[in-house]
Amino acid sequence: MRASVLPSDGSVRFAPNRGSRPRVGSVARSRIAAAALGLPLAVAVLFFGCGRVPPEAFWEASAEDSAAIQAVVDEHLADFLTDFDQISAPESLKIEGLIVIDTSLTNEQGTRLQDEMEENPYRQRFRVDALQHVFEKTDQGGYFFEQRLYAHLDTLREDTFCTVLFVESIPGYLDMHVYEYTQYLKDTLIFPSPGETLVLRMFDSQFSDTSFKLQKEFLAHTSNGLFLQKESGEWKFKKTMGGSRFYTPNPNDAPYLLLLYLKEYGAEEVDTIWLRPDTLENGIQRLYAAGELPTYAAGETLQVQISPYTDVPDADFYAYLDGKRYDFRNATTSWEIPLPADIEPGIHRLYVEQTPIPVYYEASGKPFEKREPDDTEEGRYVSAVWGIAINIEGGE
Repeated sequence: MRASVLPSDGSVRFAPNRGSRPRVGSVARSRIAAAALGLPLAVAVLFFGCGRVPPEAFWEASAEDSAAIQAVVDEHLADFLTDFDQISAPESLKIEGLIVIDTSLTNEQGTRLQDEMEENPYRQRFRVDALQHVFEKTDQGGYFFEQRLYAHLDTLREDTFCTVLFVESIPGYLDMHVYEYTQYLKDTLIFPSPGETLVLRMFDSQFSDTSFKLQKEFLAHTSNGLFLQKESGEWKFKKTMGGSRFYTPNPNDAPYLLLLYLKEYGAEEVDTIWLRPDTLENGIQRLYAAGELPTYAAGETLQVQISPYTDVPDADFYAYLDGKRYDFRNATTSWEIPLPADIEPGIHRLYVEQTPIPVYYEASGKPFEKREPDDTEEGRYVSAVWGIAINIEGGE
């Protein structure tokens, strides 16, 4: 995607690039209108100096500075917007239009599911063999983009620094193909106290074959950023955030992931990616030049390992790179993630998703047998995704 500035009305419009969906935004719209649509893409731009003496005066960016900064943002914006919705894939890898997944559960997950079905027959369950993330758009076709500029003059240096923070709110849903489910049996009455009656729905303790689609909606919240420096009168892109964070339904209720490991497949040396790194470690919440990021060569094969430092140990994981999803071999280790020999060199986003496993087999709302075609009542999609910035060398 590339963004172009239209000075006449202050709007920013996004045109599709590399197969991505279009995003459209306007700073001229009111905050109320943006909030009503639930689609703000906020960009906070902060200028600061780093001398020992505080800046002498507040400085407002000139029209030339604003235009130059906007041009840099336009050039790199596509690399910062979240993009792992798999809008295209070979039909051979799809079931009813959705991307096929591995249906096997770990021994612990399979035992837990069977125990839950026998011990608690009052919840309907299902199994999924294909899924896809779908990022919805507004009626106008995309996301709203708001920009604010704050600046201070550094009196000790010629260069001025600029950090740009991207924050997205992404509406959408997880689209799943259900191939098995527990059938609705009957309603049963329970009398917990005199005069009180509860109606509970009972479901079978065994799966039955079926075929239908199920959706779990979300409004995800993401953040990412870049760092610019003014050199010899020109604004230049210098650093990127170590990665983006994608949380649904919100940062407080999404899984908490402290760290994970990246490495060349079969190698002993690993790159540890922390959520909040110190000065010696790589991580999401830090700025890096391209050469400071985890670096791999075109043609290599990567592997992701999840650490035990998470509050959702019973989870499923997926990795995404350049529009292709990779399942994990087990609950902690990814399959091979090959880097094509002709991959474009530079910064890429490796998305690693963690989702509590019940998201893929617990239903809520009415029994499937009692739902109307337009009945969308269903539980929320819960997930945390890191969009890790990695540097690729070689390629074409």
